Amino acid sequence: MNFNLFVGMSYLLKKNLVDSVGGFAAFGNCLAEDFFMSEALYQKGYRFEVAAYPAKQNFAEVDLRIFKDRLVRWSQLRLNMIPFRHLVLETLGEPLSGAFIVGIILYFLVGLSPIKFCTIHFLCKLVTDYILLRLVQGGPLPFSNLQFLKAWFLWLFLYVYVTAEAVYNAKLVKWGTKMFRLTNFGEIKYMEDEISIS
Repeated sequence: MNFNLFVGMSYLLKKNLVDSVGGFAAFGNCLAEDFFMSEALYQKGYRFEVAAYPAKQNFAEVDLRIFKDRLVRWSQLRLNMIPFRHLVLETLGEPLSGAFIVGIILYFLVGLSPIKFCTIHFLCKLVTDYILLRLVQGGPLPFSNLQFLKAWFLWLFLYVYVTAEAVYNAKLVKWGTKMFRLTNFGEIKYMEDEISIS
């Protein structure tokens, strides 16, 4: 679909390319500096390749609230930078909403039961996610299949909550102990006073 997809914690760029679009300083007022930097390079005609090896991240804390807050923050950024892609295309690509919409369409077009379609859809998605995770891990998972199943279903329903929270607080982003106000396209203004968004 000719979209730029750039993951900030796992990219490599030549310094002269970064300098050609203004250097790191040019993107210092953006929370998603990786996206804007890559977008500037993309507009200059450069293309990006996905590496054959996964880039693993180590988290200081493993906590559901911290994970949820991180997803909300990313969702807020995408809402301000690429609203159509985020609210329409990503929503259609999510298993829960996508299955519901396609299930209704198939029911009206060919009479296929939405429950049957959703069951098959979720089973296929579950199996392919499991296989993909095994491939990324390079072997057995470091947790039980039951834990994987619980986490998968939690992720399935978490998207709805994360998106709703991001839409509710679309402009105020808490990053660490600081609060930022997002403008359109992801530029930020630091809020001097602490503002509660909970």
